[in-house]
Amino acid sequence: MRLSSSGFRTLVLTAASALLCGGLSAQTGTAAPREELYIGWKPSADETRPMYTESVDAATQVLGWPRLRDPGALGGARREVRLWMGFGIGATDQVMRVVDNPGGATGEVALWWRGASPSGGSDSTQDGWRVERDFARRLRAELASVGCAGSGEQAALETCRFTVPENPDWGAILARIDQLDAWTLANPATLQPRMRGGMHGTTLIVEVRDGERYRSYAYWCPSLFPHVPEARRAVALRRLFDPFLAGWQELMTRRFEEQERELEARVAAEKAAETAP
Repeated sequence: MRLSSSGFRTLVLTAASALLCGGLSAQTGTAAPREELYIGWKPSADETRPMYTESVDAATQVLGWPRLRDPGALGGARREVRLWMGFGIGATDQVMRVVDNPGGATGEVALWWRGASPSGGSDSTQDGWRVERDFARRLRAELASVGCAGSGEQAALETCRFTVPENPDWGAILARIDQLDAWTLANPATLQPRMRGGMHGTTLIVEVRDGERYRSYAYWCPSLFPHVPEARRAVALRRLFDPFLAGWQELMTRRFEEQERELEARVAAEKAAETAP
């Protein structure tokens, strides 16, 4: 996705939308009726590949990981789970990888996003790319400030890996994943009535491999369905990101508030100019 000159505002708005998606049901305290609702997003019954396959595969390649659905992806490991979160318009997306090795669990959390990659064009197009390159530099610096550094880039896709918190207990994280049983959690497409989604928000994609067995499934804004037990487990999986993303989410909230104040000031100035004699 190409970020325009207003890309930063788009990003912070998306971050705010993701936070809202994560907290709306808790704020309202109400349970939506268990009914079918289709507005743009539809769960897939195909568990042989992740939803948004092209995007997931591109990020997997830049991160230097094997595709989990490919035979032999585990190497000498016993099991592996990957939690992909995001896929909103203009958003940075997140992924957690947890590997169950014979010697103990290991893992990492990374952020990935579409960068700027100009390839010719008119002067106005090049001006746009210059704006996007400036945005990319600012984004990298701000990510580094909250502990996500070591950026990698390939085919206009950029990544960074979180170094905070230090020395996370991957064994405890894997135990929580086992407790929530991510390996057999129901695909929303199999629930009756089938869960649906909306036009925008956060999607959680789960990939799991246990030996030769692989499957993938996805939940759209699971926190909006507190009446569905499976969705509550998906929310708990999503919350595994919280210790890693706390600084980034706080920064995005501040940036969103700054952008809103700037917009309000601009609107007020325009109204004042219109009414001036």
